[in-house]
Amino acid sequence: MVFAEYPVISRPPREQITQPLVDAMDLETEDLDLEQLQSAPNVAELLEENDRNAIGQRVLRDYEVDEASLEDWRKGVEEGRKLFQMLTKEKTFPWPGASNVVYPLIAQAVMNFHGRAYPNLVKEGQVVRGQVIGPDPEGKKAARAKRLGEALSYYLLERMDNWESEHDALLLDYAITGTAFKKTYYDPRRGHVVSEWVKAEDLVTHQRTKNLQQAQRITHVYDLYFNEIVEMVRSGAFLDEDLNPESADGEEGAGGLDLERPHRILEQHRWLDLDKDGYQEPYVVTVHRDSGKVLRIRSRFRKVIFKEDGEQRSVARIEPVHYFTVYQFIPSGSLYALGYSQLLYHVNQMINTLINIMIDAGALQNAGGGFFKAGAVNIGGDRSRTLMFDIGQWHGIHFSGDDIRKVLYDRISQGPSPALFNLLDILIKSAEKLASITDVLTGQPPGANASPTTTLAMIEQGLQQFNAIYRRLHHSMREEFQKIQRLIREYDFDSLREARPGGEGGALEETDFDQDGLVDVIPVAGPDMPTNVQEMARANLLLPLISIPGMNRMEIIRRYVNASQQENTEMLFDEASAQQPDMESLLKQKELELKYREQIMKEHKNAMDLAYQQALIVKLRCDSIHALASAEAQEAGSQLDQYKAQLDEITKLTDLMAQVNEAGQEGEEPDVAKQPGRMEPLAGNAGNAGLPQGGGGMDTAGGAPPGGGRIFGGVGGESLNPSMPGGGPGGGMDHGAAPPASTSGLPPV
Repeated sequence: MVFAEYPVISRPPREQITQPLVDAMDLETEDLDLEQLQSAPNVAELLEENDRNAIGQRVLRDYEVDEASLEDWRKGVEEGRKLFQMLTKEKTFPWPGASNVVYPLIAQAVMNFHGRAYPNLVKEGQVVRGQVIGPDPEGKKAARAKRLGEALSYYLLERMDNWESEHDALLLDYAITGTAFKKTYYDPRRGHVVSEWVKAEDLVTHQRTKNLQQAQRITHVYDLYFNEIVEMVRSGAFLDEDLNPESADGEEGAGGLDLERPHRILEQHRWLDLDKDGYQEPYVVTVHRDSGKVLRIRSRFRKVIFKEDGEQRSVARIEPVHYFTVYQFIPSGSLYALGYSQLLYHVNQMINTLINIMIDAGALQNAGGGFFKAGAVNIGGDRSRTLMFDIGQWHGIHFSGDDIRKVLYDRISQGPSPALFNLLDILIKSAEKLASITDVLTGQPPGANASPTTTLAMIEQGLQQFNAIYRRLHHSMREEFQKIQRLIREYDFDSLREARPGGEGGALEETDFDQDGLVDVIPVAGPDMPTNVQEMARANLLLPLISIPGMNRMEIIRRYVNASQQENTEMLFDEASAQQPDMESLLKQKELELKYREQIMKEHKNAMDLAYQQALIVKLRCDSIHALASAEAQEAGSQLDQYKAQLDEITKLTDLMAQVNEAGQEGEEPDVAKQPGRMEPLAGNAGNAGLPQGGGGMDTAGGAPPGGGRIFGGVGGESLNPSMPGGGPGGGMDHGAAPPASTSGLPPV
């Protein structure tokens, strides 16, 4: 490989490349069969120099066609990146140095999405998990899925040491541009599988292309330094071609042209008919862009399907190896999707314009200025038209006249218009809705009166747009992981098994990385984008299921602990003692729960009976007070005093019942003898509990009160509650018998 010395010769314009396009049938190279093309490390070595040059020119021309179709898209992405970075240029209108503020709308939207998406990708040191496909009665698929997920996560985070940082940058960039790519391949120089981020601008295909699988050509544009090209040549990967220094991209500085600048390389994944059988085969053609030299041609056959026609065999179809995985933010009908740079560009520009207009209007209003009568004012011996003031400074002037205000006119600017403020508020709110930058999603409280259920519903609704984007992200990551799985199985499985002999799922087996349709790989993060609050709420729904027979108790507990965002959760579990309870233990547990519930119901019934009896006594007390009030109005003397004494006894009995009730609720036996306000026994027959005797009335000198009215049912009567001892029609307060007027004059109650 030779690099020419100075002088530097500029490269001819691309439109001057006049070599005609070469069809497969026009190649000079003969006797190339499919097996030879498939196994050759560099097919370019098998081709004549004229054929290589023709293929190189065709690659360049097709690349220019695709690049031209993306011109408008590139301009939009470039302007969007400037708004994201808040880059500005000095303005000269309406005056030099005018306001040129950039409102961080796109930056806020991008950072908001990135802050939600990135933390969900890696959980508990896992990026990938295996998914069982179909029935698995013996659990063999589940064990294999666990081993596959653990091994692949280890490979991504440990062997591919830059995967996480590359994916972090991808999430940030594709939210701006709307599109990003991952290139997945085995790199023999590094000795492991590589899955690197490719910026949307660096992967060129025609704008009308809808998906990578159907693209006829895809060009990856990247740079290589001199030493890297030498390494590729000496390893046999590249041809040793003459490359000129002007072919490298770079700027000529004060010290001359930088020879250490990188060289632009075009790696085009395309179809060519090199065996001249009328069917184009898939290849990767690597071309030095400015010289047009072909450095490498490598087949990318994954599966060749032949058609048998008697003794003749022809190629029916070749399934190509796909290196690239596309990540789309919001689909637009093209491979190049929409990002925040396209969605928010115009509204961000309008917001910037309004803000700058208002700032300039405020500056003009505060600056002052105006007119003065020529010759009427002399400042410092000179008729100056500009007078600058420092804070607290006074200037002396020469003035001829009686009132200086008559020769000066102060120009008064209106300042920012209130209509502009209202319009700015409308635009910002509209843009925040479009970008889902609402208060509740950025961590601000929704309001003092908002319930947790309302807040969760608002979060759920606000995340609907993000969930759609996150599902597309989940699908693309799954496709990338499948490529990595296949490459590990083909190139690096033995090395992985040696570096990581086993994990929680056991040692790796030969068939664990086979893509046989029994076990699939998916991201450990689900297809939705839940918040921590949502994850905890979902985990709480699982807790009542622990006691149901057949449920995996440890898995429920594990999910609950993981949702709580605790560190080192694996240390909380003791796998040896985490056995499922048998049916007998569950039945005993259910019996104990049933007995406990029966006891609770019995205690509730006793409490209700006691409360009912206490209510009857309270009613009796109220009726007694009413009777006493009537007696005070008509009687006096010892009869009234006895009524009061009986009422006091009933009051004491009511207090005692309340104390008994409280002691029963506390599970203690009340000491009646020590209770405050304890009611002493009344004179009466044995077994009457000290209650008044006689026909149920108040005991007056050994007889019933006039009229036979009974205050409380005793020996001679029945209580108000038929269920109580002595209950019956005769108990309680008998208001049916009117007292004789000659005896007491007590009116009927």
